[in-house]
Amino acid sequence: MQYREYIRRPDQQVWSFSAGGRHDLTKMLISYDLAVSRSHQYGGFPTTRFNNVSDSNNAITFNQDTTNPYIPKMTVATNVPGNPGNGSGIFDPTQYSISQQQNIDERTAELSLQGSASLARRYSAGSYLGTLETGFLIRNSRKFNTFNDPYCDKNNPLGNPMPNITISQALGTYTNPNYYNNSLQMVPMSGYDKINSLFSCSTSTPTYDGAFSHLKNDGANYSGTERVIAGYLMNSISVGKSRFQAGVRFESTDETYNANKVFLFADGSYDHIQPVTGGGSYVNVLPSVQWQYALAANTNIRASYAMAISRPNFSDLVPSVIFSPNNQPPVATIGNPTLKATRANDFDLLVEHFFQPLGIMQAGFFYKDLSDPIYNMSQAGTGAYAGFQVQQSINGPRAHITGFEAAWEQRLSFLPGPLNGFGVAANYSYTISQVSFPDKFSGGRTDHPTLLRQAPNTWNLGFTYDKSRFSMRFGVSHNDANIYQYNYGHVDAATDKDPILGIYGPTGDIYLYAHTQYDIQGSYRLYKGLSFVASGLNLTNEVFGFYQGSPIYPVQREFYKPSVILGMRWSSGVEQ
Repeated sequence: MQYREYIRRPDQQVWSFSAGGRHDLTKMLISYDLAVSRSHQYGGFPTTRFNNVSDSNNAITFNQDTTNPYIPKMTVATNVPGNPGNGSGIFDPTQYSISQQQNIDERTAELSLQGSASLARRYSAGSYLGTLETGFLIRNSRKFNTFNDPYCDKNNPLGNPMPNITISQALGTYTNPNYYNNSLQMVPMSGYDKINSLFSCSTSTPTYDGAFSHLKNDGANYSGTERVIAGYLMNSISVGKSRFQAGVRFESTDETYNANKVFLFADGSYDHIQPVTGGGSYVNVLPSVQWQYALAANTNIRASYAMAISRPNFSDLVPSVIFSPNNQPPVATIGNPTLKATRANDFDLLVEHFFQPLGIMQAGFFYKDLSDPIYNMSQAGTGAYAGFQVQQSINGPRAHITGFEAAWEQRLSFLPGPLNGFGVAANYSYTISQVSFPDKFSGGRTDHPTLLRQAPNTWNLGFTYDKSRFSMRFGVSHNDANIYQYNYGHVDAATDKDPILGIYGPTGDIYLYAHTQYDIQGSYRLYKGLSFVASGLNLTNEVFGFYQGSPIYPVQREFYKPSVILGMRWSSGVEQ
């Protein structure tokens, strides 16, 4: 048994500034802007662990009740041979002694500068009206990630013992007798400030574990830049009931980084690091074409084709490695400098109708063919990472996604009396996707699962009411379960189809639970610019979490309860 407390006090900040102009000179339209933004996160989750010492072998035997598979009951077994006091002190705070502490000094930040400009000229070709447009963009981003987290451990190689501090010496004031819907009993809880007053790990602490600290920190440190220079040419022209738009975009991407390569001993412990530098550059030419046809005065049909790219996250591209040796099994998250940008060929067909005075209804089909799609993979490590579960983003050979989408948004002003304040906003999408795996990373699997985070059914249903001083919004949103991370390793064809041990078994891919959330918000104007506002979020306390293979194999289930917000708001320049 182990007790862990960690405290979430990171400093997260985002700020941005932008300025620009737009000048309509009859036949010419000039636009330009300049933007700067910076974001950072400093700190993280300092953690202290206490081990239960009431059993000499620190091993406790439990009986398990899985009547409710989402909340398994673990009860201490009695009359265990060779361990008659089995688990007698698992809820006794005097029986837990400090075993490890991790202080946090983690800093990650990004500074981005961006400028863009465009020039459009209206023209006529006989009776046809058109617009010729060109523009460019430059964005430069500087990023860094620095970990300097000291670890102190009772099992450090120097053999210096941790101080004899128990939970009972650092008890806090927080209690929660109804923890997880009254289903789990908790040890009396500590207070992190009290823990720090008794012991705080640093590089000068006798129990500082230098090798473990370097293992966690050195591979996570990197810095780099990403520069994108882009330009485009586009022409639009109306011919009768049709409007044609064609263009081409040019994008040049240049990336550089400095990182550390971590070398391990045969037992998986830290050996040394070697600084590495690298980067890459590539240019993409991305054409697009769109046709719009007016079926009626307020009804259009649109068809389009476009090529597009999706760049890898910079943190996935840098050859960094973050070790989490306390996980079970230990995890190594590794960057991949060979990642390529995903390229897509997008085909869309859309029909839309505009209601008078306000409203729109749309429905359409889409198909996307992807080359070099980026997957988040999890596999058992080999070689230097033997014993670790390795998580890494990779490129697959191909993937595709096909779908249908529809949306309806309208103010129901045609209804009589007070009912004409109602409105509706709804959308629905159904998608089918399929991926292929490269042989090197497939684990031998032969199936073709869906794309990551691609839910088959997604919908939102909202009702609005706006009348006089009162305004209200009620919404329901839904996402089907979807794959969060590929994890399954193929065994054989028969096992793949087995509902217990195959793809849908406890070693399958990791899924996000289906999620349906209800929210409501409203306001009432009391006097001039003064309003009362209220909202209720997550009204049904919907679960968030992950399962592996099938919902009967939960990984974690989290409940956040509803949030109710009441307040007053004042603004100037509003309707009197």
